[in-house]
Amino acid sequence: MKCVHCGGEFTADQLQENQGACPHCGQPQQMEADPQPEETKEPTSDPQEKAALIENQLQDLSQIICDIYSRFLFEDTVFNRCKNEFLFAKDLEEIMLEAQKEAYGNGLDHDVLH
Repeated sequence: MKCVHCGGEFTADQLQENQGACPHCGQPQQMEADPQPEETKEPTSDPQEKAALIENQLQDLSQIICDIYSRFLFEDTVFNRCKNEFLFAKDLEEIMLEAQKEAYGNGLDHDVLH
């Protein structure tokens, strides 16, 4: 299996051991109902099914882009602030929450960020 977030490869056993999260990046993975490899699936001619597949891919890619952007914002802020001050765990948590808010905008519920 391959992580949709970081591209790391893992087995079904590793996924189960990590309670459904990628063992490399920790991001939750969505299990496909059809475990058949993508390259052997029959192409669809149904326009609604094609639209649903494209929508799913766009959602996955948007999530990946926002995730990478929020991590960049976090690391950039940490490195810049570390030049002038020591950062405690509480500081890092605040920086991460702000980075997520900036990267995801209204795409996430700000009351349940972690």
